[in-house]
Amino acid sequence: MDDGSICSRCEELCQEIARYLEGGDILFSKQALGTVAEIRLRTDCSVCEFLLKACGRSCPPSLELDHETAIEIHTNNHGTLYIQEIPQAARQRVYLLPLESSQASVPGRLVKPLCDPGLLCQWLRSCRDWHGPDCYTPGWSELITPLAKIKVRLIDVHQRCLVPAPATCRYIALSYVWGRAKVLQTTRSNVAALHKINGLDEVLKDIPTTIADSIDLVAMIGERYLWVDSLCIVQDDPQEKHSQIANMDAIYGNAILTINAAAGQDANAGLPGVRPLSRKVEQLVLEYQPGRRLIAAQPILTDIADNSHWNTRAWTYQERFLSKRSLTFTDSHVFFQCQRVVWCEDVAAEEKKIIDYHQMEDYLPIDWSSERNDHMYKLHYALHVYKSTNWVEYLRTVEEYTPRMLSFDSDILAAFAGMSKVLSSMFRSRLLYGLPESLFDCALLWQPAGTLVRRHVPKPTSNSGGVYFPSWSWAGWKGKIVYEDIMDHLKMLSSELVRRTKPLVKWQKQTTDGSLNAPISSTGEIGQYLLKPFENRLPEGWHVSTGGMFDIFIGTYYYHDDSPSRFFAIPTPFTTTLEDADDRCWTRIVGKTSSSLLQIVPEQDSAMENTQRFSITDESGLWCGCVWLDCSWNGRTAEIHEFIVLSEGSTPKAEIERFWSTEKWSHVTGDDKTTWYQYFNVLLIEREGAIAFRAGIGKVDKGRWNSLPTTTIEVCLA
Repeated sequence: MDDGSICSRCEELCQEIARYLEGGDILFSKQALGTVAEIRLRTDCSVCEFLLKACGRSCPPSLELDHETAIEIHTNNHGTLYIQEIPQAARQRVYLLPLESSQASVPGRLVKPLCDPGLLCQWLRSCRDWHGPDCYTPGWSELITPLAKIKVRLIDVHQRCLVPAPATCRYIALSYVWGRAKVLQTTRSNVAALHKINGLDEVLKDIPTTIADSIDLVAMIGERYLWVDSLCIVQDDPQEKHSQIANMDAIYGNAILTINAAAGQDANAGLPGVRPLSRKVEQLVLEYQPGRRLIAAQPILTDIADNSHWNTRAWTYQERFLSKRSLTFTDSHVFFQCQRVVWCEDVAAEEKKIIDYHQMEDYLPIDWSSERNDHMYKLHYALHVYKSTNWVEYLRTVEEYTPRMLSFDSDILAAFAGMSKVLSSMFRSRLLYGLPESLFDCALLWQPAGTLVRRHVPKPTSNSGGVYFPSWSWAGWKGKIVYEDIMDHLKMLSSELVRRTKPLVKWQKQTTDGSLNAPISSTGEIGQYLLKPFENRLPEGWHVSTGGMFDIFIGTYYYHDDSPSRFFAIPTPFTTTLEDADDRCWTRIVGKTSSSLLQIVPEQDSAMENTQRFSITDESGLWCGCVWLDCSWNGRTAEIHEFIVLSEGSTPKAEIERFWSTEKWSHVTGDDKTTWYQYFNVLLIEREGAIAFRAGIGKVDKGRWNSLPTTTIEVCLA
């Protein structure tokens, strides 16, 4: 960049930056540099050019710099400079880090075309030495199946072949996307050859670049074993494949590290920086004084990895989630993430004084702790301290998983199998088509966050075979779903939907042909424990505990005699046993409830993401409640529709407006001072003969429903 020309405003700015970074007093905590349009007019200033390019890099791919956006330089008390755009909108601040020695707390670092194996090893060692069991044996690791209990193959990168996993060994796992690349697969016909020493070298030309780079990387950082799905699972052995997929929690949860291949679209994208000429480094460098340089830090992990093709795939969700620590390779640089920190190549933040996210925020505020999509960190942290708000963790996980993409619809639960095992252990309850049986009534209350399309796969021909996903489960639909709960920023602190939902139906699961029923564990049993303070009516074996060091997160929490060292926000009755079982034959649920025939009317200005709120009315047009449906239901308002009661609920007036029309509910109660609304959670159903199918979840005012003509029915949902 031409440093021979600089505008007067930037000349003064550079002098102040030099004073600040050398520990001197700063004359500003923020300094306005003008709007984007104004800065663009200063075409002869190299600093202005640098600032515009730096801000441009902070934009998501679909968002360009607005010419009215104002640019400011900010400082903090820890020696950090950053660029802030006003208004802040969807972009992140850009950190300016000094390359040369200074008083700044976090210096920058030049990134080379080849990644430095020594730095990667340093990250692993620092994590081990500074974080200890927090990262090597985090709290949630007790929920993971020990690797010794399953048969696993690994790639021995020294002998260049497949080997049975040693009883106790350190190994690394790979998370990547196959895409349209031709991927070498282990099959019954070649498995013996791949187990021979140097067996992989015989088929080297057929190994995709990402896998080949991963093998080289493992050797470069001094490790020996690597797990890759295409090579470590015999792909044409259905029994082995099913067993391995069911144990993804063990495979990724026991690995010392997961390599996330977040660059490119398929398995030939490689790991940029591992082999020569595999990445092009474009760092923005500003010489603000002779011999003194600043770099504009690259976008943070969430901005790059979360917007990658790799992060859109359903299979990679549990791989990312279940990993203790990871190396994420993007097009531009490499990130290290563990339970405590994120480190990257261009920020030299590997210091013992900065050993967790909260301390990192002091130096690189807000953005570095992944505030925009932080469930991975927060859930790991919540599990680590055992302040397990199980329901909240479940709903956030499902909300993040359901929008992801699959090549085969039939994989919707297979790609979630590892997560299901962890969640089952947390709930001490089976998951039935993705819904925890112990909180089944709450789990049924999912809502569309946009257009949903039925997941069509062949129906099973018997009770023991085939794949079918029922309409009452989110697994039966393609598209993002959400659970109505309290405000997003409080989701980690409470589980209000569970506390406010009273089960009314004693559900049973039924086989595909209707020949066998079985109770759904604990459903209906917790109804007597809800809608009142838990402490006065704890289920058997539960005890209240307060005063712990993490009460800031939850307040009162509970523990069970079976596991006194684990704490829960909700005292959910435990299922007595969790033996493995194939629940695919239980495609129906049956129960006795009340039904009423009603109409729907679209509400004005309520459309959102191809969904719309409809009023539920009786035959005279009297308003009874609301239901969220796909906009295509606008053409069916003249029809009579069947609604059935699922459960009873209550919601504070201040929160009902998130999903429902406050005006309508205020009219029903007739008292503006009323603070709680009482209602029934209802299900709009469609029928094919005696079998009913889910169409949408709604709410009907409790008083209005009780005044409607209703029928008691035995409903069978599929």
